[in-house]
This record gives sequence, C-alpha cells and structure tokens, in this order.
Amino acid sequence: MDQNQVSRFHPTAIVGSLRRTLPLLFGLISLLAPANPVLAQLPLKLPGQTSNPPASQPSGSVPASDSKDKLENIRQKINDVNSRYQEIRNLLNAKAPPPYASIEELTTRQDQLFSTRLALENWLGSLKNLDTVTQADQDLSRSIKDWSSSTPEEPYPLSSADQFAAELRSKHLELQTEQVRSSLEDDLVDGYRKSLEKASAQVRQAAEEFEKTGVQSKTRRRWLLESAEVAESLAEAQLQGTLARVDLGQQRIALFRRELAFLEEKLARTVGHTSFTKVALDKRLTSVTAAREKLNLQLAAAERLNIDAQEQVADARTLLEKGRTALPTSQQPLQQAFELRQVEAVTAAQRVETLKLLLVANHLESVLWQERFRISQGLEKDQDFTESFKNLDNWRERASGFKNYFNSKAQLTRTLIQAQTAALNIGPDTQKDKSLDQAKLESYHARMNDLEQLIVSTENIDFLIDRVRTELTTAQHSRSVYDRLQALLEGIPSKISGVWNYEIFSIDDTIVAGGQVISGSRPVTLNKLIYGLLLLTLGIWLVGKGAKVVS
Repeated sequence: MDQNQVSRFHPTAIVGSLRRTLPLLFGLISLLAPANPVLAQLPLKLPGQTSNPPASQPSGSVPASDSKDKLENIRQKINDVNSRYQEIRNLLNAKAPPPYASIEELTTRQDQLFSTRLALENWLGSLKNLDTVTQADQDLSRSIKDWSSSTPEEPYPLSSADQFAAELRSKHLELQTEQVRSSLEDDLVDGYRKSLEKASAQVRQAAEEFEKTGVQSKTRRRWLLESAEVAESLAEAQLQGTLARVDLGQQRIALFRRELAFLEEKLARTVGHTSFTKVALDKRLTSVTAAREKLNLQLAAAERLNIDAQEQVADARTLLEKGRTALPTSQQPLQQAFELRQVEAVTAAQRVETLKLLLVANHLESVLWQERFRISQGLEKDQDFTESFKNLDNWRERASGFKNYFNSKAQLTRTLIQAQTAALNIGPDTQKDKSLDQAKLESYHARMNDLEQLIVSTENIDFLIDRVRTELTTAQHSRSVYDRLQALLEGIPSKISGVWNYEIFSIDDTIVAGGQVISGSRPVTLNKLIYGLLLLTLGIWLVGKGAKVVS
C-alpha cells in the first residue's frame, strides 16, 4: 500500500471527509425521512401520514389530480395496514410472541390495525361517493335545463302530478335523514381531534423515551413507540374519515335541496292543469276493487287459521294439564309447546285484525278517489267546499290515530323479537328447545310483517288525503269573483233559515192522555219568539184601540 492510500485512512483525513459530506447527507435525509431521526428508523409510519391532519376542504375545490393522489395514498395505507395486520395475526396463531411483547399487547395491536383498516376504507369510500354526488349534481343540472326549455303538454295526467308529489315527499325524507346523519358525524369531529392530539403527544413521549434508553432496552422501547404510532394512525384515520363523511353529507344536503326545488317547480306546473276523466276513475276503482276481493279471500283463510290456532291452544292446554298429573317431572316440554301455541294464536288473531283494517283502508281509498273526481268536475257551493274540508280533517284524524296505534304495536313487536332472539342465542342446546324458540321468533316476525303492511297503508291514505286537500284548495281559489258572489248569494237563504229556526231554549211539557202521563219538550225557536212578540204587540195595540172606541 503506497503513502497516498495510507493517508486516506488517516484519522484526520476521515474527520475532514465527514465534515465535508455531513451537510449533504443531512440535506438528503431531511428530504427522504421525517424530521424526527428516531421516527425515520420505524417502518410503521403509514405512507403520507402526518401528525397534524390538514383541514377538510370541500370536494368541489380539490383538483382531480389531487383527488386521485389522495385516493392512491389511502389505498397504500390500507395495503400497509393489511400486511402489518397479517404479521401480528401470524404471531398470535403461532402462539409465539416475541420477547419484547406479550400476547395481550399483540391482541391490542391487532385490534387497532383492524380498526385502522376499517377507518381508512370508510374514508376511501366517502371520497369516492363525493365523486358520485358531483356527477349526480351535473346530471341534475342537465335535467333542469331540459325541463326548463321543454314545452309543457297540458293538461297533465293526474298520475304525473301524483308521481311528482310522491317523489317530493320521499326527497324531503331523504333530506331530513341526511341532515340528522351529518349532524351526528359532525358531533364526532371534536372527540376524534382530541384523540389525535393525545395520541400525537404519546408518540412524542415514546420517541423521547426511545432516545434515552440503553441498547439493551431498545427493542422494547421500539415496540412501545410503534404501539403509540399505531394508535396515532388509528386516530388520524378516524378523524379524516369523519371529516370526509361530514363533507359528503353537506354535498348531499345541497344536492337534495336542489332536487327538492326542481320537484317543487315540476309539481307547481301541474297545479290547476291536470286531467281526471271518468275512464281514469273507473280504472282506479277497478284496481281498488280487485285489491278488496283479494283481501276478502285472505281474510277468509286467516279466519280459518285463527280458529285452528285457538283449537291448538286448547289441545296444548289439555296435554299440559294431563302432564302435570301423570308426569310432573317432565312437564317443561309441554309448557314450552303450550306457550308456543299461545304465541301463534295471538299472531293468527292479529292477522285477522290486520286484514280487516286493510279492508277499511281499501274502502277509504275508494271514497277518496271518488272525492277527487267530484272535485275535478267542479264544486259550485261554498257548503260543498266546507263539507269536503271537514271530511278530509276527519279522515286525517282517523288515519293519524291508527298510525300511532300501529307504530306502538310495532315497537312492542320489535321488543319481543329482540328478547326472543336473545333467548334463542343463549338458550339450551337441545334441538327441540331450539326449534320451539325458532318457531316463536318466526311468529313474531309474521306479526311485524302485518304491522308494516298497516303502516304503509296508513301512509298511502295520508298521501292521498294530502293530494285531495291540495286539489280542493286549488279548486276553491280558482273560482271567479262572479262564481264566488253567486255562491254567496245562493247561500244567504239557507243561512237565514238556519238563524230563523235556531232553537233558543226548550220548554218541558207534560199532559195526561188516557190516564197516562206523557212528558216531552217543545223547542222555542227564534221565529216562534218573534211571532209571539208580534202577536203580543198586536194584541196590546188592539186592546188600546178598542178601549178608545168604547170610551
């Protein structure tokens, strides 16, 4: 080895070389690694993850390239979490934990990674749905433009107006549901933000402890630091996913409001411009009649099943009584069978009640369609409008009462289903007991199906009443001044007659006829009172005149 080669390995030369290259190395490290040199040693940090999450931005302000980069970044995080989850799972399956971690810590790490993956997937799904909402908003703009430029074909079929009204009602419910969901998501943001701040502080503390520890404890401290990192990753994924869902909710709410305004405009165009012919009425009534005939057939079959169910209850009760006398130690199966027959009997009776109530709703539907046709043909008298509004109020009140009753029974049935499901899951393991519990659960589900039918029927009636009220109000406001004045003049005689025959009070009257006492009351109306006063006045005047003549 020559002198130049030896001089290159001299300590002074090595130190000088390090002084020249260290600034360049630190510059490269600052570009390729996190600011904390300890964190740079840990591969657990998810790609692109930061301790302080950026503020959420509206989806419309994010360029397409940035959106794609964000989606790809989240996918990389999911892949990384999946690989780490699999590593921990393999260690747990092998039941061979490393010396620096316990089984409990491995289980905790596995749960955190699993939760992180779910949070990342939810975040990714929300970002994808934002694109869907944007596309839907663009489609809506085109539909509004096409509708505005189209020439309306009047009159509109009544079915078109009903369709617009039904869509409007559904969209209102969608908006309300989204507002509630978005509000719940927004309430979670502060909690997740505080959790992230706490987790980031724990990462900094763990990193500091890792720097201070000796070589022998480095492995354990590295594990603890990685655990803090996993908790921080989970907190950040939960926060970012929630922020994305809040943003998605706001975008959906804005879209629903635009759709509502569009539907209201479409429905407003049909007001006063619909056609309801006698042919259309007959077609609707034919459909209602067919449904009624089907319900009658179902009711006849349900009544037969109800009778059979009641007989089965009586037979099960007889067997139970005999079992208590002959085999007192083995009466539990008989008791369970008896309880099942009771449950099935109640379900059968409810089925009969359900079908009868559906027939009532069917009849009311027929009446409402006939009322709609009568309104479409034109009402002339104010009394007709007043009577129709009164009938609608009465029908609405009845429908509302039935709906509250059905919802109350549905809540009770849901409670029974929940209790029976719990009994099925924690009950005895014998096949007989399980089959009886399963039969009870199926019976409760049958009750729930009946109640859902009733709730839907009341909602349909409620919708139909709203439509009739709207058409009645439109017909009332569309009358000309002449028609209103004529209706007012025509109504004056009936109103005067009502006042003229108004009963002021009544007088009890008792007479004896054929030895029997007959009691009754005689009304004193306004016309009788006026006639009486006139006769009294006339009599007094005549008496005065007569007195003057005599004198």
